[in-house]
Amino acid sequence: MSENSEARTQHFETHCLAWAALRHFLSAGLLREFSHALVRVVGGDQVKLDQLFEEELIAGTDGLESWAVRPREVETPVERYLQSRIRYLVWENDGEVFYERNQPHPAEFISPANVEDAIRVGQSDLFALEQIAVRLKVPPGTSFETLVAAIGKAGRLRETYSERAISEIVELCNAIDMPLAAVMTKHLGDLCVDADEWEIAAQFYQASSSRLSQEVAKEWSKFIELLNGIVTQSIASAFRATKGPAFAASYLAPKIRGSALSKSTLFVLNASFDSFVAESLSAEAFQFPLDRRASLLNEPLLLQARNSSSALEASVEASDQRGFETARERFWGLLRRQIALGSANETRGTQAHYANSVFLSLEKAFDREVLRELFIMALRLLVQSGQRDAARRIPWSERLVRAYVDEEIVTQLLSQANALEASREERLSVAVELLRGWCLKLAAEQSELAKRMLSFIAKLTASHESSSSNRRGLGGRSIVALREIAEQRPEFRATIGVDIVPAILTKLGDKGAWTDIAEGCKAAARYLDVLAPLDARRVVVAVLDLLDRADPENAAWVIVQPAIDVLVEPSAQRLAKQDKELDARIVSTILRFGLNQETEYTRLLYYLYRFDLRSVYEEPTRRQLTEVVKAVRTQALRITASNAIDGVCALLLASSAAGPDGVKDALKALEEALKTAFGESRRVALAFPYAYHAFNILAQRQEQIAADISIDLKELRLSLHSLLDQIVAVWSQAVRNPGIFAQFSLPPRTTPDPVIVHNWAFGSMALAQSLSEKSRVLEALDYAAKQQPLLSESIALARAVRLGPGEWEGLTPAAIGSDNARNFYSALGQRLVSLQYLDSVAREAVIDALLAQSLRLGPDGLDAAVLMVAGNQRLAGLRGTPEYQNYLKRVENNRNLRLALMPLLSAERPSD
Repeated sequence: MSENSEARTQHFETHCLAWAALRHFLSAGLLREFSHALVRVVGGDQVKLDQLFEEELIAGTDGLESWAVRPREVETPVERYLQSRIRYLVWENDGEVFYERNQPHPAEFISPANVEDAIRVGQSDLFALEQIAVRLKVPPGTSFETLVAAIGKAGRLRETYSERAISEIVELCNAIDMPLAAVMTKHLGDLCVDADEWEIAAQFYQASSSRLSQEVAKEWSKFIELLNGIVTQSIASAFRATKGPAFAASYLAPKIRGSALSKSTLFVLNASFDSFVAESLSAEAFQFPLDRRASLLNEPLLLQARNSSSALEASVEASDQRGFETARERFWGLLRRQIALGSANETRGTQAHYANSVFLSLEKAFDREVLRELFIMALRLLVQSGQRDAARRIPWSERLVRAYVDEEIVTQLLSQANALEASREERLSVAVELLRGWCLKLAAEQSELAKRMLSFIAKLTASHESSSSNRRGLGGRSIVALREIAEQRPEFRATIGVDIVPAILTKLGDKGAWTDIAEGCKAAARYLDVLAPLDARRVVVAVLDLLDRADPENAAWVIVQPAIDVLVEPSAQRLAKQDKELDARIVSTILRFGLNQETEYTRLLYYLYRFDLRSVYEEPTRRQLTEVVKAVRTQALRITASNAIDGVCALLLASSAAGPDGVKDALKALEEALKTAFGESRRVALAFPYAYHAFNILAQRQEQIAADISIDLKELRLSLHSLLDQIVAVWSQAVRNPGIFAQFSLPPRTTPDPVIVHNWAFGSMALAQSLSEKSRVLEALDYAAKQQPLLSESIALARAVRLGPGEWEGLTPAAIGSDNARNFYSALGQRLVSLQYLDSVAREAVIDALLAQSLRLGPDGLDAAVLMVAGNQRLAGLRGTPEYQNYLKRVENNRNLRLALMPLLSAERPSD
């Protein structure tokens, strides 16, 4: 399309923004011409396309040409913007390009902001325009303004549909120069298809086709031919949706048969497959029509033409081994071509996808056969790829790991990872992710294999310093793997006590990435309790040394916090009790950091409440600690702040430091927060929903608090009775306004948060039980649950799990029978434990109720305990009932529970 390109460039300059939105209709040659125009209208005469790129239009049949670009070095902001924008166009990337919004731009030129607005409109669906309209800057009197208006009118056709409304939109578009008018109308049809409005889309497509049939300037003739083919195929798609495949085939097939490949290459290539499928679906008998689909050999020596979409599609759609074999054939075909072309990057990506597909196929084939050689091949591919993230994302299952992963596999993995020195680090990164994934799924009896894996990762951690580069962060990623394994498989921790200590010490003493130092601290906290006392002390001392090197006023709390978490671990506290010097150093270190960070005062009290802070007499530390308590008291009383309850809880926990006045302020803050539930505004203080944290602390620490602040326990409880009166009143208020148990939001929520309701009910009962006033709270909860359905389920769950000595009155068949599945199974463990405290009559009635609920709501793994308690005689009496038979069928259909529960249902066990 080289002839008369100047006329087309002028057209593109005039309608630059509209074409920016509709860029996906342009062929490579026209996109190049549009880019020339874009550079001109944004950069003026000072910028040229050849200043931005070394570029070459690669010849091809119209619509099938290619455009190659390579960026040059540029300096000015506008050049950088244009270069990035055009590269995004070439990449077909719809993302927003960054530009300096405050950068001045000549008024006579189009600004980058205008261009990005147009790009945003082009990627929006029919109804997204309203969401972005307020941010759009639409130059008046332009074709872009017409496009935005037309999209807005099309979006309203659902509510105001009429033939006249469509005609008005088409007339609006037709007022624009061709071929933009036809493209705009076509785009409106596309947006209607996306909205599933196929009848309306068909009318826009027909209007576009009609406009294309009118005489246009010679310079657009070849583009019009391309557009005609595209619109024809779109009309056929609309016919298939609205009139059926047979009608679509009768429309499209003759047009394809009447088109020569040499003259209508793009149309024949694009539409022949649609035509073939439509004819197949409309055939009266089950037979395929003559297959005359056109094919295209893309540039066979161009790497970009070798993509994995076909192989990935085959892998995703595979439902049996034949499907996975097809996927493997396609992956291998792609891989050998990429290797032949000498690609390093593309080859590795394909290897990772190939391996993942094989692992997926092995999972699907597990019930039929174990294919060890295939597993080894996939492992080899994945290690060769060096793709750490791909290895981390593999969803390993327990059965696959336990079937394939053994000493030999681990040996092969480590051997291949170390095979090439230059590639060693990236291959070891893959190995770490695989070992981590396998450890998380290993059987408990494979502890020796787990020890080998963990020891390897630990030694790798100790031998690799941190790096700020994500690609080279092997040591950092290794310590993360060790921490995650410790969290999810704690039974494996003790096996590597000797190796984990050097790994942790290496990270704590590292001067590299701060994230790795923080991860070293987190790992230390997870492993500390399984270390030998001397090793544990070395780790604690290393953490103290780390904090000694840090400046309390400028230290990053992302490191300080996990470091202090190690120091307050129970294992560290046990060491401190046996070592006064260590104890003093821990306390002084925590104080040193907490006292110099006002934002961390509350956390400081949380850290130190297990220590006797009355022993801190040294000045200025004692004076500074007093200031800390004063600041936290102020925070607690500011009930309109979200962190007020944190201050209240800190004062109640660290009561030895808070003193009588601090505890008094904490109780006052609670009372003031609760009062807000009765205000006319129907909005509670931010502290109110989370007051239950303080209720639980008060229920557990009354004696300790009284001793810490040197008052009589009766005096403290007297003030708590007053607080309980308020709590009871709150439950009555919640019936009228359940939204008080909701987190803050704008606008305010009118429905409660179930978790907050549950925790409030649980905390209310706990505090009442500690004050021997449980009956009052239970009455209030019963009333709230009966009167307000939004509260009932969460209250029921709290009552079911809140059972302790002397609280069995709530353990009744009626209460059990009213549970839903969530509440029943959440409370089941507590109820089974409580059976030992009931007399024989009540016990039998409760067992009957538990069994009835299990049969109604199950199966669940917890049913095994109920079936055992129920006994064979009770089960035998139910075997002919519909409830029992339905439960039995559900168990038979449950693959995971069938083996565990069927023996309990069918075995002849001695009756109780």
